[in-house]
Amino acid sequence: MRLLGLATLVLALAAACGGNGDGGASQADYERQLQALPDLFAGDECAVPDPVEALEARQAALAEQIQALEALEPPEDVAEAHAALLAAHRAQADALDGALEQVRALPDPGEAETRDAQAQAVAEGFGAAERAAPDPAALAAAQRSFGEAGYTLAPPELEPDEYEERTNELVAEISPIALADASTMADLQAEAERVGLELVETAGRLEELVPPAPVAEAHEHLAIGICARGQELLLFARFGGVEPDEPAETDALREVIATLDPFFEEAEGDFRDRGYEVAVPEVEPGR
Repeated sequence: MRLLGLATLVLALAAACGGNGDGGASQADYERQLQALPDLFAGDECAVPDPVEALEARQAALAEQIQALEALEPPEDVAEAHAALLAAHRAQADALDGALEQVRALPDPGEAETRDAQAQAVAEGFGAAERAAPDPAALAAAQRSFGEAGYTLAPPELEPDEYEERTNELVAEISPIALADASTMADLQAEAERVGLELVETAGRLEELVPPAPVAEAHEHLAIGICARGQELLLFARFGGVEPDEPAETDALREVIATLDPFFEEAEGDFRDRGYEVAVPEVEPGR
């Protein structure tokens, strides 16, 4: 999710567009205002593999989105759909509050003494978060209501040339994926944290793009492949269950880096088959 300036952006759009003098904004203005809200009906997104940190980020983004929705005045014909959309977001916020309470009550993975115990604590945290997640049915119902009224709320697809340019720029920023030399496990974990955060952030920025329909699945595979590799590195960095002063054991971790994720292979083939010149990240396992 794009976390910053959301409410400010929508308020500025609302002021610029104005109302139609007949109970809310015009359909075109209202559509533009909602299209400016990222992830309005989105599902999962790339997040750090720390349940507390991930839930807090979702909570902050959702609070901004609710504020932005409250600032809008919908046209009369979708006033009920807008109210349902806002209610669904508020219900999600309540569910996230409950999820955070559950997760914070669990043992801290960082205090576990073995890798198995740390992995179990991380899994329990995400399990609690998943169980407390809201039912997406309310969001789906609101989305159907807008569609039935003839409203298009999804942001427009990027033109192929712009999509290629923006995607290749993001891939180039993280390519090649490599770890710098490290002498101790502490140094290696710090390097894994640095690279992992970079990959998760890049995957999130890719998810903000709206690809042309022919490469939507390829784009999703590209983002998932980058996200998964970043999350694996962050899990090692934060919950590796290792002694920090031990000599660095790079082979297993670099094998994670070097593995050409099947998502990358599928994305590369799909882009090529559809005539798009979009790169996937290169890797340098020897570094």
